[in-house]
Amino acid sequence: CIKAKAALDEAGIEYTYHDVVKDSAALYRMIPEVKAIIGEKTPVTVPQIWLDGKYIGGFDNLEKSMTMTN
Repeated sequence: CIKAKAALDEAGIEYTYHDVVKDSAALYRMIPEVKAIIGEKTPVTVPQIWLDGKYIGGFDNLEKSMTMTN
C-alpha cells in the first residue's frame, strides 16, 4: 500500500485510500468485488487498485499500467 500510494503521489494521480485493516467494513465490501474479477480460488491481497472505475489489481499491475501510459 505504501508503494502504491507513493507511486500515485509521485505521478500526481488523485486517489481515495481505504484502510481495510482499520475499516473491516471496507474489506468486506472489497472482497466480493475483487473475487468477481479474479476468481473465487485466487487469494485477495492488498493493495487492490481501481483507476477511474477500472480494476487494475495490485501494486505490480499498477506499475505496469503506469509504465504503459507514459
